Amino acid sequence: MSSYSEHSCSSCNSDAESVSSSVLYVEQEPFDTFKNRVLDLALHKIWPDATADEIIIERMLGGGFNRIIGLSRHTAQQPDNDVQYILRIPRERDEPLDSQVDTLRYLHERYNIPAPKVISFDHTDDNELNSRYMIQNRITGETLLSSYPSLTHEERCRVAWELGHVYSELLSTKSATSTILVPPEEEDIRDPPIPQDIGKMLLDIFQSQKAAELEARPRSIIRPELLDQFCKMTSGLAKDGWFEDCHISLAHLDMEPRNILVNPTSDTELPIISAILDWDSAIFAPQFMCCTPPLWLWAWSDYEEQDERTVNDIPPTPEGRQLKQLFEEAAGKEYIRFACQPIYRFARQLVRFAVQGLLSNEDYNEARNMLREWEDFCDETCSDEPSNVFDESSNDSDESSNDSDGEEDEDSDTEEETTIEQYVPIVTKAAESYTIEQYVPIVTKAAESYTMQDYGTTTWSAEDATIRQDENTTAWQH
Repeated sequence: MSSYSEHSCSSCNSDAESVSSSVLYVEQEPFDTFKNRVLDLALHKIWPDATADEIIIERMLGGGFNRIIGLSRHTAQQPDNDVQYILRIPRERDEPLDSQVDTLRYLHERYNIPAPKVISFDHTDDNELNSRYMIQNRITGETLLSSYPSLTHEERCRVAWELGHVYSELLSTKSATSTILVPPEEEDIRDPPIPQDIGKMLLDIFQSQKAAELEARPRSIIRPELLDQFCKMTSGLAKDGWFEDCHISLAHLDMEPRNILVNPTSDTELPIISAILDWDSAIFAPQFMCCTPPLWLWAWSDYEEQDERTVNDIPPTPEGRQLKQLFEEAAGKEYIRFACQPIYRFARQLVRFAVQGLLSNEDYNEARNMLREWEDFCDETCSDEPSNVFDESSNDSDESSNDSDGEEDEDSDTEEETTIEQYVPIVTKAAESYTIEQYVPIVTKAAESYTMQDYGTTTWSAEDATIRQDENTTAWQH
């Protein structure tokens, strides 16, 4: 079983392995020489009592934002007690390393979300690497990207249940502001933080982006027009109440199979998910940002691009239906609310543009497609009333929704898309072809390590981290 990445290697002599990150990132020092810096760091800062021949340095496949190197110490005196770490070096100087450190500490201090632990870090260049870095514990496992197709159905059921609890935990986090975490020396906060109006927050961001664009390029047309349309879309969502009853939660914006490690074991009392990786893009954002549906769980297709619009489709196989139901039961009602209603798919896209901006032609095309689809959607569902969509009393039984059939007008067929009555029967019908009882032992044991707690009453703060907010825009800072 590989650790942290199935692409790790201690020596890279083959033609395939020779295509390294130092080739892809031309300004990056080649591994052949950079490993000497890493060795110096290990001997001076990590294991000052070690000798050079005890330390193993591995080239590992990094990502677009971080260079990844494996570090381990092997001693003849204790051959079975290797200490293994992951060294992460940001590729860009403006990567928010402090935020990444504090996010991981936050998760370990407050929640039961499996994530790497920060061993040490340096946010300066005054070190052997001449670069900022973070050292994490190295976690045993393989990414689901490579291992999911070979998992048994029972193992997939455990993954679905445990991942559902991860979503539930993320939704239970709560902040008064949309922001990132920063260390106290960079403190710049409102005291106490002001709970944010999501609609106003988005409008402030888009208007600020437009003002900055026109200041830099007074004759600019395309981007300002798109930002105006973002503002119009935001105002429509806010006016119709779609941002109501939605607090700010910690969101992992890249919860994909490549960032989920599993360590399959026959002992069902142990979790199968060993870690959720890559919290670099984690931010506090509107709750619906935590609810991008993991369609690959029940509709794996060799990691092809998956379409959120299919979230309410009933999987064609009993196994797929079971995986979907297990995940949704563990993720909870708030996940169902924000994942299954088509309107929140648009809201997620909109917030991503607020966070990431319009940076490429691909972004412009995606923005145009979103706005075009949004306009068509609004034409079809103009009479929706979100304030009544999730009335608990309407979901007690199918009879309650049937009683209102006679009161529906001629446009009721367009309203079915956004009423919870449609989604609850989907979950029920998906379970008709199997009985959940036969998997209860698996689910129960796999979930024992996820003790749910209520952290929804206060905004998090700790001695080593505070929340920063832009005083001009009340928005999260990059």
